[in-house]
Amino acid sequence: MGHGKLSRYLWGCKALFFLLFVPSFLGAQQLRTGDLIFRQGEGIFSEIARDFSTHDKRFSHVGIVWVDANVTWVVHALQEPDKGFDGVVKEPIEGFLHGIKSYAFYRIEGIDEAKLLAQLKAQLSQPLPFDTRFSLESSDALYCTELVDRIFAPLGIRVPRTHRWERDFIAIEDVLRVAKPLP
Repeated sequence: MGHGKLSRYLWGCKALFFLLFVPSFLGAQQLRTGDLIFRQGEGIFSEIARDFSTHDKRFSHVGIVWVDANVTWVVHALQEPDKGFDGVVKEPIEGFLHGIKSYAFYRIEGIDEAKLLAQLKAQLSQPLPFDTRFSLESSDALYCTELVDRIFAPLGIRVPRTHRWERDFIAIEDVLRVAKPLP
């Protein structure tokens, strides 16, 4: 079997695993629209994101769960050229977790789901690129935790800021402060 065929075969095996086992595991978690999913990624942006946090460096990325019919999606902001992602995207949870070894689900209680869905749809309708400067000063680009803040702020949930390196930004651990882990 050639390298290309072997790669496709192995990817197919991983996809089959996710299709067969991940939905039942996630179903046991009773995920709801608005739940947060944190993951530990690799690469330069993941390292930067972990370094923003001063204490809890377990995760480097966060997305918002959107349960639509029988499909669980994740809305998040990232730059991943291999997938054609640059900005706010809606991705099946299996794709979000593909190749990820460490992740966790958190929940912010008392969210109005209709208002949350309106915020998710509004962010998806604006083609903003990923903010490689990680700046809260600009409104023309977003990074993952900034997206979470923009979606939840109109619902009365204010994500705290971290001040380091003479500037404010939203670290992963700041988002962790407003949510509780799911069992």
